[in-house]
Amino acid sequence: MNKQCVKCSNTFMITEIEKEILHKLSPQIGGKVYSLPLPTFCPACRLQRRFVYRNERHFYSRLCSFTKEPIISIYNETVPFPVYNQDIWWSDSWDPKSYSRDFDYSRSFFDQWQELRGVVPRIALLSKNSENSAYSNHAGNNKDCYLSTIVFNCENVYFSRKVLSSQQIFDSSFILKKGEILYQCLWGEALYHCIYCLFCTNSSDLLFCYDCKSCKDCFMSSNLRNKQYVFCNQQCNKEEYEAKLAFIDTGSFSKLESCLQMFQDLCQKAIRPALKIEKSENTTGDYLSECKDVQNCYYAYKGESCFHCMDFDATMSHKINKDCMDCYGFGSSELLYEVQAQANGYNNKFCSLSYDVSDCLYVDMCFNIKNCFGCVGLHAKEEYCVLNKQYTKEEYETLVPKIINHMRTTNEWGEFFPSSTSPFGYNETNAQVFFPLDKHSALSQGFFWSDYAIPPLEVETIATDQLPDHVRDTPDSILTKAIECEVSKKPFRLLKQELAFYRQNNIALPRKHPDIRYQERMKNLNLPFLYQALCHQCQKEIDTSYPPSEQHNIYCQTCYEKALY
Repeated sequence: MNKQCVKCSNTFMITEIEKEILHKLSPQIGGKVYSLPLPTFCPACRLQRRFVYRNERHFYSRLCSFTKEPIISIYNETVPFPVYNQDIWWSDSWDPKSYSRDFDYSRSFFDQWQELRGVVPRIALLSKNSENSAYSNHAGNNKDCYLSTIVFNCENVYFSRKVLSSQQIFDSSFILKKGEILYQCLWGEALYHCIYCLFCTNSSDLLFCYDCKSCKDCFMSSNLRNKQYVFCNQQCNKEEYEAKLAFIDTGSFSKLESCLQMFQDLCQKAIRPALKIEKSENTTGDYLSECKDVQNCYYAYKGESCFHCMDFDATMSHKINKDCMDCYGFGSSELLYEVQAQANGYNNKFCSLSYDVSDCLYVDMCFNIKNCFGCVGLHAKEEYCVLNKQYTKEEYETLVPKIINHMRTTNEWGEFFPSSTSPFGYNETNAQVFFPLDKHSALSQGFFWSDYAIPPLEVETIATDQLPDHVRDTPDSILTKAIECEVSKKPFRLLKQELAFYRQNNIALPRKHPDIRYQERMKNLNLPFLYQALCHQCQKEIDTSYPPSEQHNIYCQTCYEKALY
C-alpha cells in the first residue's frame, strides 16, 4: 500500500507485514484493543521527528533549579522548565504528581501534555550508578568517564559515543564491548591497544587499520583476517615488522598528519562490503549483527521482527529486542512503537527518554512505572496515572479510552510528540547529525532552533601553531591553557588524564575541538539510507548504504568474502 508523507510529500510503502506488526502493537486497555492507525509520515520523517527529542552531546554549565548550585546539564540556562541535579531529581524532595491535572476535552492532548512537560522538573543528565562521571549522558555503571554518551559498564572513557564494557577509551564510537586502550576507533569489538582503526574486531596492537579481524601487530593495512606482523599490507616477520615500525612516530603531529593522509588513501582503496551484516537472516538495513527478520534497521545488535528501528542492542540484560517498530536508541525491549531512548521496556507506545517502563502511552522522562498515559517525570513505581494524576485501575481503564477517542477527533492518536514541542533546539539534537539543516530551513519546517552561545572560557588561549610538534615536548603547563580549534576556532582544554594517555601511547596533541573530532570520525559511518549500486567485481545489482556520489570498491557479499578468504 502506497501513502504520501504529510511532511515531505514523498510516497512511501506500508507492507502487509507492517500492518500485521501494527495490529500486534496496538494497545489493549480494559480488555479492548485500540488500533494504531497507519503512519502518516514516511520512515525518514518519522526518524527525524524522534531525533529532535534527543540531545546526546551538547553539555552546558548552569544552576540546579532546586539547590541553586552549579551543575552540568543537557539543558542550557535559558530553557523555561526547571532542571534538577540527579540526586535531587531521584529523591523524594519533590513530587512529580504535585503537577497533576485533569484532562480537558475542549483542548488537544498535545497542548495539555506540553503544558505539563513545561513545568515538571527535568533531570540534568541521565547517568546512573556512576562515579566521577558528571559529564556523561545516557550512561550507567561507569567510573571516571567524561564528555561521553551511551556509555555503560566502563572506566576512563573520554569524548566517545556508545562504548560498552570497556576501559581507557579516547575519541571512539561504537565500541560494542571489551575495548581497552583505544584512540580514534570506530565500530570495534574486543580490541586492545588500537589507534585509528575502523571496523576492526578481535584484534590487538593495530595502528591505522581498516576492516581487520583476528589480527595483531599490523600497521596501515586493510581487509586482513588472522594476520600478524603486516606492514602496509605486506607480510613481514617479527624482526622486519618491528624495524619498520620503529620509523613511525605518531607522537609528532606533522608525522601523524602524514600517516592520516596515507590512512585516508588506504581506506579509499580498501574493499568494502555493500552492507555490514553479520550472523543475521532475512534482514534489510546496515550495521546489523545477530538479527532476524528485521527490515530497514541500522546500527543494531540482537533484534527480531523489528521495522524502521535504529541504534538498538542488548546491553542492559542481554534480552533480545523483539517486535518493535519506529524506535531509536533502545535496548532489551519488546513491543515498542514510536519510542526514543528506552531500556528494559515492554509494550510501550509514543514514549521518550523512559527506562524500565511497561504498558505506557505518551510518557516522557519516566522510570520504573507501568500503565500510565501522558505523564512526565514519574519515577517511583507509579501505576495508573494520567497527566501525572493518580487513578484507580478501574478509573484509568475508563478514562484512557475516552482520551484516545478524543485524540482520534484531533488527529493526534498514533502520532509521536510533535517536533515543535521538543525541549531542544534542532541544532542541539541528533536530527542535525543525520538530517542537517540551516536555521532558516529548520524554522520553516516547524523545528525550534537554539541560539544559545556558551560563555567563553576565562583562560589563556593558545593557537595550534604554538603547540610543540611532539607530545614529549609538551609541558604540563598546557593544562592551564585552552587550545583554539584549528577548524571551529572554539577553545578546548586538555585533561590531566588525557595528556597522560597521549604521552603513554605516543600520540600527538589534538588540534581540533572534541566536537570536530567526533564529526569527522562519524563521517566514516554511513547514514541510515540505502541506495542501489553495482558490485565492483561481478557487476551484480546490490543494495548499499554508500551514496552514489562516493567512489569506493563496493563488493557484494559473495565477492567480498571470496576476496578476503
